[in-house]
Amino acid sequence: MSVECVEKAIESAKSKIKEWKKVGLPGWREDQTRYAIIDPIIRALGWDTADPKECHPEYPRDNYQKRVDYALFDRLDMTKLTGADMPAPDIIIEAKALDEPLDSDFDTFRRYVQSPPRMSGGLAIPTDGVKWRLYEVGVGGGLGPPGDIEEVDINENTHKAAKTLHDKLGRHRWR
Repeated sequence: MSVECVEKAIESAKSKIKEWKKVGLPGWREDQTRYAIIDPIIRALGWDTADPKECHPEYPRDNYQKRVDYALFDRLDMTKLTGADMPAPDIIIEAKALDEPLDSDFDTFRRYVQSPPRMSGGLAIPTDGVKWRLYEVGVGGGLGPPGDIEEVDINENTHKAAKTLHDKLGRHRWR
């Protein structure tokens, strides 16, 4: 997928948010944010959200006590989706409700990265659909230092946001 496809998804998301706020409806829930904003952006980045070999929603982490909203894989071997053999994702995305602070429940987010099988490389991303915080995951499951964190806000500059998300998170990068 191209940067232009991501730009279109971002513009569509911004339009939906504007309409929602214009009508004066109460805040979005996490599931609404996922469905209306995050899913279309992930698809525009080239990920097939309907293919469990690429995108596995509600992926078990923390010894099955918690589930991360999205686990993205280069190509998941479906035969390994049992017990302790569950593979570590290449990217995890934790969705928040629109305007919810990205650092809310950060300890749980960190456990998603460090739970067996521990991620070793890749990205860990909390997002409310508007703000995307991209953490580089180091060897051994550590999150990069603050200087290694990239933040994207789709309201600031659509093209820049689309390019950053495309370059870092685009499916083409993970094949």
